[in-house]
Amino acid sequence: MVLLLPFVFVCIFAVLGFTAIKFSPQKNLLNLLFLGYILPHVLILSEDRFHLALIPFFAILAAMAFILLREHKYSQFMSPMTSAMAVMLILLLTLNWGLELNRDAYQIAALLGPFGNQMYFPY
Repeated sequence: MVLLLPFVFVCIFAVLGFTAIKFSPQKNLLNLLFLGYILPHVLILSEDRFHLALIPFFAILAAMAFILLREHKYSQFMSPMTSAMAVMLILLLTLNWGLELNRDAYQIAALLGPFGNQMYFPY
């Protein structure tokens, strides 16, 4: 939990930061980066570790959202449609994480058990 909670917070704040950006050529470039990087990995069903190169971009968006929320300026950048989209994306993220944890619950329990270091999962 200690290792994964920062990733969860960064992703949630990155969604808020991404939806707070106004439409501009820079946002279109960021959209193309995310689409161009993630789409090939989704099509070939690559491992999750290949998506780690996007974390610095997520961190920038998360920092922007954190600063906007701290200075109470976030509502100036949000319309009702973008706030609804942000809530929907956050709900989809948490649903995805919950389903993955539910799917791998027996493996997580075995790893945290007394002989977890001898499970030898085929990663």
